[in-house]
Amino acid sequence: MRTLTFPSRAGVALTAGALFAVACIGSSSSHQPIAQQELASRLGRADAPLILDVRSVEEYRLGHISSAINIPYQQIGARLNELAASRDRDIVVYCESGPRTETVEARLRQAGFERVYHLDGDMAGWRRSRLPTEAP
Repeated sequence: MRTLTFPSRAGVALTAGALFAVACIGSSSSHQPIAQQELASRLGRADAPLILDVRSVEEYRLGHISSAINIPYQQIGARLNELAASRDRDIVVYCESGPRTETVEARLRQAGFERVYHLDGDMAGWRRSRLPTEAP
């Protein structure tokens, strides 16, 4: 008959800590936030990022961040070629509240874009902060 042995509490804690560290490292590389005020201060400057609004065309028409281009999140895979010239540029992605942005961030990183940032608060937060928007 075999006797089961269990790791010590210290061993369990060490393993859990290592797994947590790996999870944090992975998430920091897949989600890089940019503060609203930082983006607002870069608008119109030479180092302005490409701003990618991934909401629907209707949402975009109701108001968007100045100079943002609109590629609805469902179309990102088919329209990656439109972003190819910006591969080495900062790209700030936003939707209304976050979920669509996360999908697009992952797709862009998978396609080799490395300088992808998620706008803190997305469009809802931008409006709450009373930052400027424009509509066509």
